[in-house]
Amino acid sequence: MRKYLHTFVFYHNFVLKFNNNTMKIKYFSISMLFFTIVAILFTSCGKSGQKSIVTHVPVQMKSKGNWSLWDIKTGAILYEGEFKKAPSVATEGVFITRNEDGDLFYNKIEDDKKFKEIAGPFRSGSVFSEGVAIVCKEDGYPSAINSSGEEIFKLEPQDGIVIQTVGQCIDGMIKFQTDNDLWGFLDRKGKIAIKPQFDYVDDFEDGVARATMHTDSKDKFVIIDAEGKTMSEVDKPYIGKISGSRMVYSDSKEEFGILSAKKEQEKILSASEKFKRLTLDGDDIYYRADEEWGKVDEKGEIQIRAKYKSLTRLSGDVFLGIKKDGDDAVYELVNSKGEVTKKEDIDEAFNLRNGHFLVKDGKEYQIMDAEGKAVGTNTVKDIEGIDEIIRISSNYSDLVESDYFDWGKIKEYVGTIKSGSLAGFSLGVSCIQAATQLDKLSKGSSKASDEKGDKGKGMAFETLYYDWRNNNGAYAYFIGTGYEDKDSRTAEQTAEGSGTDAPAEDTTKAVESVEAIQDNAPGWSLYQSYLYNSISLGRTASMSVTLNFDDYIKKGKTTQVPVDYGYTTYMEEKTVSYEKNPEAKVSGVTIQFAVQADKQEKLQKLIDGAFASGFTPLAGYGVKAFSDAAGNRWQVNGAEIKLLPAATADYGMGGYGL
Repeated sequence: MRKYLHTFVFYHNFVLKFNNNTMKIKYFSISMLFFTIVAILFTSCGKSGQKSIVTHVPVQMKSKGNWSLWDIKTGAILYEGEFKKAPSVATEGVFITRNEDGDLFYNKIEDDKKFKEIAGPFRSGSVFSEGVAIVCKEDGYPSAINSSGEEIFKLEPQDGIVIQTVGQCIDGMIKFQTDNDLWGFLDRKGKIAIKPQFDYVDDFEDGVARATMHTDSKDKFVIIDAEGKTMSEVDKPYIGKISGSRMVYSDSKEEFGILSAKKEQEKILSASEKFKRLTLDGDDIYYRADEEWGKVDEKGEIQIRAKYKSLTRLSGDVFLGIKKDGDDAVYELVNSKGEVTKKEDIDEAFNLRNGHFLVKDGKEYQIMDAEGKAVGTNTVKDIEGIDEIIRISSNYSDLVESDYFDWGKIKEYVGTIKSGSLAGFSLGVSCIQAATQLDKLSKGSSKASDEKGDKGKGMAFETLYYDWRNNNGAYAYFIGTGYEDKDSRTAEQTAEGSGTDAPAEDTTKAVESVEAIQDNAPGWSLYQSYLYNSISLGRTASMSVTLNFDDYIKKGKTTQVPVDYGYTTYMEEKTVSYEKNPEAKVSGVTIQFAVQADKQEKLQKLIDGAFASGFTPLAGYGVKAFSDAAGNRWQVNGAEIKLLPAATADYGMGGYGL
């Protein structure tokens, strides 16, 4: 049984509610997890104590009031009550607002009283990172702007490469995904630095990144450099994200250790049953015992005993530990020797990754410094964007999707709405001709179906986020080839590896004594009277086609054969082959377009425009109904168009009165 790459997810004590209307973030689905880890740390980019690039977060001074920005370093409130909708966090002095239509606008902070709009509108976009923000206009390709709002590059197709998804500029590199689902990297000028060849990639950190690829029927986990060269290939059941040029690895479900990310297979800390879980945060190594966390050094010696639900470095030699007992929580400030310098009962606490932390006690939030003293005098009722701090400090990109939309194909198919014909299919055509046309249409689509599918690409992964007030989650996870699980082996493998003389299955009983019936219509079944296919019109649109026929499209061919009953012989009918039925004719055509939600209004106008002349409106029930010059009947239900022959009433589609 081949091994598949899996995701292995760590949980953090707090993952905050994200204002997902502010930017377009792509999330992926986890599949086939071997077990769940309930840990509470997240990996950070760079060295321990590195400042988050988030400088301001959106807050409400009054419950359900307008939104302001809160300087998480000084505690000052900016633009109090200025925004009806929560803006984004501010990074590098720039934040994002959106209008009623959901369009994004970039704004630069000038001082505590003024800000200046520098760019927009965009349909989606990321916050600034290393002086670059990735944006996308309506119906456009992704592009990038600088902190002055000027476009610095646009990612139109080049050398046959169509870029569909773009990350942020991190460590001087920008990851991207093509329309055929391969990942590569751009440099900060938008030029392809590493060609798309990977099934998945992390953002770079310290000049290296994790990547997975499938070659020669093998899943490979590799570490690459900034030129795309493989520095090492790692063969471990699970590998954690790179942090501080190291990564956690696991040899079993109960043993974890640490590898160098820059020296192939070099073990910094050997996997041991002493470490049931490990995670990295820059230079710091944390371990879990009895569902709680502590800190160890590179020799595996305990520095801070495992007694916290969450433990992260706050500033210098000060760590923030959170203890939980039901709904009650306590924060402790503790040094690397495990000595507690301050503790206090609170409802919630969170490391802001800038030397300060956030606490909630009662109904209000307050910023505290590394000594546990209040920063400024302002308190707030509600706060957004803390999950952005987690994501950014964990070195994960916002992923901006291309909004490019090729209306040409849709206009072409809508343009085929004419007497007796829809999407190139005509009423009365035989099933054989129609099937050939449907197959040709599918193969000509921008992304035809592949019989091989994604076999061999067993990568599954996800970035999780939850309401930080009620749940756990994190942006740290493992990938790898999975554990060899004896229970998961197939019966065939079990027999092969058991060392027994298990007999092979006797297949002779399954062989018929008569000649095999020849099937000249593979893929079709008896009593089938329709054909269906989904045709891609690009990454963001598709069209399904259903052809109905007036008879079964597959039938058996029979012949008379003599059967000897001993006392007499009779002639009986025997099926000798299955054939396509050329007598079955197209009796109805249905197409259904699937487009992005914000494209549906324009699509409906195109469809309505096609029926504006040359068609006679009819009374319908729940759908729009028309008759063409030949008397054929048409039904329009949203983005679905149905063609029926003259004098046909389709009650299932609400065609009363036709």
